[in-house]
Amino acid sequence: MSLQFVIDGYNLLNSPHLAKKKPKLSNNDNRLNLLSFIRHNKLTGSEKNKILIVFDGFPPEGFQKVYLGADILFSFDKTADERIDRLAEEASSPRSTIIVTDDRDIQIFVKSTGCRVMKTEEFLGLKPNVLKNRQNDSDAPEITHVQMAKINDELRKIWLK
Repeated sequence: MSLQFVIDGYNLLNSPHLAKKKPKLSNNDNRLNLLSFIRHNKLTGSEKNKILIVFDGFPPEGFQKVYLGADILFSFDKTADERIDRLAEEASSPRSTIIVTDDRDIQIFVKSTGCRVMKTEEFLGLKPNVLKNRQNDSDAPEITHVQMAKINDELRKIWLK
């Protein structure tokens, strides 16, 4: 099952954590640079995972709604926070929807809808996140039943004297 990342665009773009990653600028529009950075660094894990970036305001003339396979949404007459809240509320699969933001009000509301929240620091890979933890679990070495029995015996000796 693929994940849906809904990103608070200006929140991530203006995050001090993004400055630590020092993204390379190849475009005059920082919004497109942000999306290129996300795709280039595979921050959403699999390319099958969907990305929707929400920005405040109105799109500039000629702005693309889809860029590098990600959807770009402008809030028009509402705030990006309101749009993100609505997207979380209407998510068809809340457990596979991840909202990326540092905005506490959005985080609180989103959690109440059943969607997951990821802070920008986690999303940028500066702190362990949900996706990385899940991948590490599958990489863990499996132990045999004999090894489990030995470990249990040793623990019994220590704890059940």
